[in-house]
Amino acid sequence: PLLIHLLHGAPKMNYYYSIIFIFCVLLHLSLCSSSDPYFNTCFSANCGDVKIAYPFYIPNQQKSYCGYPGFEVSCHDGPFPYLNISGSNYVIKKIWYENHTLEVVNSVFLNSANQSADCSGAIRNMTLDSSLFNFATSNSELILLIKCPENILTKYEQRRVNCGAIVMEEDTSEVESLKHECDRVASVPYQGEKESFIEMLRSGVLLSWVAANCSDCAHSGGQCGYSQSLSAFQCYCSDRPHSHQCHMDMERHRQEINLSNYA
Repeated sequence: PLLIHLLHGAPKMNYYYSIIFIFCVLLHLSLCSSSDPYFNTCFSANCGDVKIAYPFYIPNQQKSYCGYPGFEVSCHDGPFPYLNISGSNYVIKKIWYENHTLEVVNSVFLNSANQSADCSGAIRNMTLDSSLFNFATSNSELILLIKCPENILTKYEQRRVNCGAIVMEEDTSEVESLKHECDRVASVPYQGEKESFIEMLRSGVLLSWVAANCSDCAHSGGQCGYSQSLSAFQCYCSDRPHSHQCHMDMERHRQEINLSNYA
């Protein structure tokens, strides 16, 4: 009724202008109402003091399509999230989304209760999947001798760290000899200069991730995610998913300009 009133009440010379105006309003409402079901379903979450957002995601708290394969993190009671690397749980101490880096440390080295506990199975070489992560900086390494006999443990008492492992700074002939005495050996990277072995182990490392960049999508008003069916990055937009960034606003702007040319 309102639209009919506007049309009949308008002077004849403004009749066509009124039609164009009403058509533009209806087009705008139509474009706004067409919403992709994935849009506005990807939100960041906090795990302790760490914000979790694309490419990371927390199962049961965030949708899997809002993250990237291989970036699933767990969030237990505590101040930090956990990321599984090489079969071990690594604490994510901090994430820098602007430059795609994060700081991680093997969780067994943060718990002082693990000093003598048999948690040696959680100490492994830190082998990175290069399709997901790379070392962001050059690191030093400590050598951990794991499950050594009692006489070796007694002799190197001052070098015992978490999970009963013995720590060495260099791969010397002494270490080569001990490798035959102990069950296995693991190399643990660390960053910076520290005063004690345990501080070195707890310093962790900086990693950079390789997942598709989210910046252009976010700046265009979209939300970043991943399509399992397409095996590709997706930018979830209000009209539909796009491969890189949202285009709807620019397309709408072009349509409105074209319509105004007929006024």
